[in-house]
Formats: sequence, structure tokens, C-alpha cells
Amino acid sequence: MDERTMSGGDPDPGAPRVDGRRRRSERSREKILDAVATAIEDAPVELTAERIAAGAGVSLSTISRHFGDLDGLSAAMRERVQARIVPILFGRPFEGSTRGRLRDLIQRRGEAFEILGPFQRVSLRNPSGGAQAREQQEELRIRLREQLLAALAPPLDEAADPDRVAVVEALLSPEAWTQLRTGQALAPERVEALLEASVMALLDAPLD
Repeated sequence: MDERTMSGGDPDPGAPRVDGRRRRSERSREKILDAVATAIEDAPVELTAERIAAGAGVSLSTISRHFGDLDGLSAAMRERVQARIVPILFGRPFEGSTRGRLRDLIQRRGEAFEILGPFQRVSLRNPSGGAQAREQQEELRIRLREQLLAALAPPLDEAADPDRVAVVEALLSPEAWTQLRTGQALAPERVEALLEASVMALLDAPLD
């Protein structure tokens, strides 16, 4: 009895062909998502299926086959963005002095918000995803709040001073970062310095 008989016969001759098709399909899918990212970077250009297809060098039917519609494509892009920012935001604990922990927190958020911001702005102009998008945004907001309380406790104490926590949360939110970066056209390093100074002033202020 030879090895082929012992192992159950010859390998499926179609397997390499299937693997090749799968790899081509995955490459095509990534090209489409890359085209979305490029289109977003070119905002405020309208994000349309035609523009994405042209950027990826694929047909509209290819987009439809991979994602169904723009809602499906938007959901896949959100998953890609989340996969990039979650390790940046939550990949390690906070250590050191209050200022050191705050600086680390702001730097992590700045790096993540630079990735997240453009996609959020395009999504606002081109609403898609509906309830799922809102759920993901709310989940991120909750995780950011939990991170804030863990990173800056002490001196930040929600039970003792919830109003102070609310203000710090607002200062270190994606919306505040976007306003300072795009609305005020400040460089990331300048935004980080302003946020650090502002939050430290709040943390050092005496409780009423």
C-alpha cells in the first residue's frame, strides 16, 4: 500500500485553484478598502461607489459581490479602522505620574483620532450603517470613558466630582481633537500640548 492510499488518496486537484481564487478575492477586497481610505483622505470629495470602483480598478459588480452595498462597505471599513485604533488606544496599561499618564493618554488618542477622524467626517456627510454605526460609536465612547477613569485615577474621581470628569472627557474626546485639528488648523503636537495643559489645570483646581 503506497502513501497516497494510506493517506486517503490524492489531494483534491481543485484545492490549489480554490486557494488561488480565495487569495485573489482577498486582494480584490483589500484594494477596494484601500480605495475607500484614499477617497476619504481626499475629502470633501463625495464618496460614491463609482469613485471607489475607479480607485480600486474594479467594477461596481465586484464591490457588490464583496460587500453587498455601500452600507456593507462602510461596515467593513469601520471594522478595518477599529482594528487599527484599538491596539493604539488600549494596548498597554498606564503607569507613572499623573502628568505622565495624561501625556500617554493624549498621545495615544491623538494617534488614534488622526486615523478615525477622516472616516467619521465622511460618514457624517454620507450617512450609512445606521444603527450598527451608532452602536459602534457608543461602544467606543464607553471604552474611552472607562479608559479615562482608569488612566487618571487618582486624582480623577467620578464619585467625588462627576462634573470634572465630564469636562475632562469632553476635552479628550474625538470631537474636541477634530475641532482643534481641522476647525482651528492646529498641528497635532500643539493640540497635545494644549490638551495636556488644560486637563492638568482642571485636575489641579481645588474642589468646591
